[in-house]
Amino acid sequence: MTFLATIIDGILVPISIYVNQNVFDGGLAVARGQLPMEDCIVFPALFVATALLPEILSGIIFQYVEPRSQLILKTAYKGRMLRKLKTLKYEHFENEESMEIIDKAYNRVENAARHLFPMYVYFRFSGLIAGIGTLCYICGIRWWLLITVLAPFALETVLSSRNNYNIYMEMETYWKKERRYTILGEYLRSRNFTRELKACGNADYLIGRYRERLKERNQEGVRQAVRGAGAVL
Repeated sequence: MTFLATIIDGILVPISIYVNQNVFDGGLAVARGQLPMEDCIVFPALFVATALLPEILSGIIFQYVEPRSQLILKTAYKGRMLRKLKTLKYEHFENEESMEIIDKAYNRVENAARHLFPMYVYFRFSGLIAGIGTLCYICGIRWWLLITVLAPFALETVLSSRNNYNIYMEMETYWKKERRYTILGEYLRSRNFTRELKACGNADYLIGRYRERLKERNQEGVRQAVRGAGAVL
């Protein structure tokens, strides 16, 4: 179903260009009295269909296919992960490198798998089909029009590859900082540690540390965003 929806969504793009052209041309011809209304009624109907079908296909992918994929991942993959975690030695949970690997394998894999399937499959392949179909349609008008489309695309691709962030590299960079304030935040929010906080009398100190770590993390994120915007400009 995913691949069928992907192919249909990609084909709809060049079809919609053809339909829009005929809607405008037919409307002008009807307005000038050169064409009776009943002869061009099929294109407005196709216009409505090409406008609605992408939303329907997107709904099928993200409201039906994606939840089912997530359910399979949670029931099958995470079940096996939990069984493996039970057999690990305690020393691995005290090792920072081991905990980073466990965190990536257990907590991040769900979102990464969602990106890979169906999101990346749907967007990449439908975009590829739509791009090829659109280029063929433009080439059918005038071959040299391809240059006016591909040249800006190539320039934009080069600039984007140099300046855009790699989100996975960013996650690698901030993993330790994220872990530092996330663990402390969970400790402060949990009712299980309320008595311990009252007995030690260190709640205000830990709250202050949490705020400092969160502020440090946010400031670093702002600096990275400013540097990225400056590079683009």
